[in-house]
Amino acid sequence: MASELATTQRTTPAPTPAWVWLLMVVLIAITVYSGYTALSNNVTLADAQTARENLERDKSRLEANVADLTTQLEAAKQTEEQATNALKQSRADTEAANGQISDLQAQIGDLEDKTTALEKQVSELQAKAEAADTLQAQVDKLKSDLAATNARADAAEKSAATQKAQVDSLKAAQTQTQKKLEAALNDLAQAAKKVEAAAPVRSGESAQP
Repeated sequence: MASELATTQRTTPAPTPAWVWLLMVVLIAITVYSGYTALSNNVTLADAQTARENLERDKSRLEANVADLTTQLEAAKQTEEQATNALKQSRADTEAANGQISDLQAQIGDLEDKTTALEKQVSELQAKAEAADTLQAQVDKLKSDLAATNARADAAEKSAATQKAQVDSLKAAQTQTQKKLEAALNDLAQAAKKVEAAAPVRSGESAQP
């Protein structure tokens, strides 16, 4: 039995040192890692190539977008300038319109005052026209009265002429009568004188017997 153990010990190889196993593990790990790295590098390179191509496309698209945005920005700046100019013009127009509105309001106020004054004048003229109509009616009445008075005056003048002729005739008759009266009075006076002259003589004759 001891011989069998000795034979077994002689035939069993010596165990492999741990550093060998470690070295093999390390080599295997390095190999695996190298393969993985190579594979990963290939994948990464392909991804990088794809990414580069994508980046190129994105760059082209971005450049186009940038150009488009630049154009839009320039258009927006022009639009903004136009809007600013339009706003300035609008403000200027608004100020001018406000000035014109103020002027128009002042003109409207003046026109209202003038209209009020004209309406007052019209009222006064209407009152004067009514007064003129009244005066015209009075004048027409006075004319009618004057015509009637003239007619009466003409008739009175004709009557006066007739009466004047009558008066003249009466005056002539009165003159004749006055003359006759004066002559009669003269005769009466002379007769009285004769009577007075004869009266003393008669009184003397009556005294002598």
